[in-house]
Amino acid sequence: MLNNARKAAVGMAALQETLEDRQAVTTVVGQIAEATTEERALRVALDTVRTAFGWAYGSFWGLDEQDQLLRFVQESGSAGEEFRAVTLAASFAEGVGLSGRAWRQQDLVFVTDIGEMTDCVRAPAAQRAGVKSGVCFPLVVGGKIIGTMDFFVTETVELSESRAAALRNVQQLVSQRLDVLRRGAEAARNARDLLETIARLREASGDAGLVAEQAAEQATTMTREVEELGEASAAVDEVIRIISGIADQTNLLALNATIEAARAGELGKGFAVVASEVKDLARETAAATKKVSDQIAGIQASSRSVADGIHTTAETIGKLDVVQSRIAEVLEEQGRMATALEDVAH
Repeated sequence: MLNNARKAAVGMAALQETLEDRQAVTTVVGQIAEATTEERALRVALDTVRTAFGWAYGSFWGLDEQDQLLRFVQESGSAGEEFRAVTLAASFAEGVGLSGRAWRQQDLVFVTDIGEMTDCVRAPAAQRAGVKSGVCFPLVVGGKIIGTMDFFVTETVELSESRAAALRNVQQLVSQRLDVLRRGAEAARNARDLLETIARLREASGDAGLVAEQAAEQATTMTREVEELGEASAAVDEVIRIISGIADQTNLLALNATIEAARAGELGKGFAVVASEVKDLARETAAATKKVSDQIAGIQASSRSVADGIHTTAETIGKLDVVQSRIAEVLEEQGRMATALEDVAH
């Protein structure tokens, strides 16, 4: 009967511990679910696991990927100043100490007395501070170890299967929450990067639009100047025609003067020389005016070609301006979407 009573008592104690463990896990879940940053989630997890499961001291060790060492990050509770000082200064390689073993095994590790660990730098301080049993589990995010959490008490305890299972559940829940927060933070960073990129594109689009506007104004000015050049060329061409007509008349008068000089005989010889020179000048004038007229015609043809080219360029710039406006509209829409994405990430 005494044995039955003992078994019943043990069973009741185990049941009570299981119920307490479940309640502790529920408490941890509720607390870390409210954390909005990784740092806050780690703080809440340390405090909640320590108090809910009855540990005296807890600490989180982050993995330094470059040096491949676990380094102290946060703590909760107290196990004496000496133990704390050693903890803050310590670091652990994979497989070394309680945290290093949890890292290597990628599973929960429990020791009845940390003071008996020969590879733990905190063992001597633990013996002097009366720190006894301890447990440590790794935190895994994205399939990689990011750190470990360890907890200690100042008495020797045994870790039941129920308590170990509960702590493994906590390990998974904390890891999952950190994974969610990291992905959310990454999404927020991506959204901010997208917003910055859109802002730069929007600025570049605005600059391009301004350049297109200035180019259109310059094209209009050049078109007007070319038209004025064409008008001036036409006026010069009219003057050339008048000069050409005068040269023709002068040539005709010089011819008549030559005929009259020939009739005058000896008396008209001097006049004939002058008439001949006038006739030569008239021919040179006619040749020069024809050359200038041809050049003016070339200028007018080039002016028309340039004017047509400028007009085509102006039309192209106008189309570019329309495209820039559409790009600006698209960037504005993308900006709204990125802002919404950033809000969701937070």
